[in-house]
Amino acid sequence: MIRRISFPHVQLSLNFKDVEDAKELVRAIKRKPKVALEASTLLIKSEGIICVSLLREEWPDAFIIANMGFLSDIDLECEIVAEGGADGMIASHFKSTEDLKAFIRGCEKGKLLPYLDIDSPDAITMVKEVKPYVIILHRETLSAEIVNKAKELGIKVGVRGIKKLEEVRNWVEKGVDVFVIGKDMVRSLDVFLETV
Repeated sequence: MIRRISFPHVQLSLNFKDVEDAKELVRAIKRKPKVALEASTLLIKSEGIICVSLLREEWPDAFIIANMGFLSDIDLECEIVAEGGADGMIASHFKSTEDLKAFIRGCEKGKLLPYLDIDSPDAITMVKEVKPYVIILHRETLSAEIVNKAKELGIKVGVRGIKKLEEVRNWVEKGVDVFVIGKDMVRSLDVFLETV
């Protein structure tokens, strides 16, 4: 089953070691629309990819992205995430365009939406050929120029690290599609959702 989510939206990063803590937070947000769940790298390393299906027990139709971080075996890890029931997959730190292409192919094969977490504004040049579904940058490296370039390529843009509502408004106006927040920002979730 291919699930979709509307844009813009908030992506809640479940940065927990214990899946029970993550599930408790998912229960607390009460299946809010315009919220995607991110199974963090820490959660996946601690609990395994089964954490995706355990989160789905709490929210069966949730849009869940598995953040795998750096990939050592691209094809195998894409297959594992697809079998685990995720809707999308985040990867980072690609050394070559060929590796990035392999990631996109692996996601297509597994019917996963490919998300690319990039730490440098220069990485936008690498994505021109392969076009992931979403690129995610930290707020300190994101610029209106990057958003515009990504939009020209048909790529959605996400931002991590936003703490203030004014920043959310500013980036919504500039075309940012995904606002990644951590568990520490859940108290502000409703305010974020009203803005996006």
